Amino acid sequence: MAQRPWIQPADVRVYSAFEDVRKRPWENLQTDILRAEEFVIRFTGNSFAAAEFETVPEKVRTACVLLAEAFAHNAVMLTKGVKKETFDEYSYEAENSFVDIAALGLDSLLREYVLATGTVTDLKLRRL
Repeated sequence: MAQRPWIQPADVRVYSAFEDVRKRPWENLQTDILRAEEFVIRFTGNSFAAAEFETVPEKVRTACVLLAEAFAHNAVMLTKGVKKETFDEYSYEAENSFVDIAALGLDSLLREYVLATGTVTDLKLRRL
């Protein structure tokens, strides 16, 4: 049975290319990690609590690091808002760069750990 948390804030800081994530307080990174792990559990339907998982697979750990980094970066971007400056006749507006969770490619990392739910969502009948 894999014990949580699966990753540590140091793992996210070492991986991240975002300076704002590397400087994020330890407690906030722990919350981002918790959110990432819950996302993985909901996505896969697998809590990795079965006896076969003494530790969490490396692909799952990687997905958690990617997600925690994205959650941390997006949280910081929410607090910054939009930057707008004007100089004489010249002005510009810089939009913050949010990480799109759907674009992280998590399905390729987590596909083999998705548990079948055993429910039918679409059933078509035809006459024999």
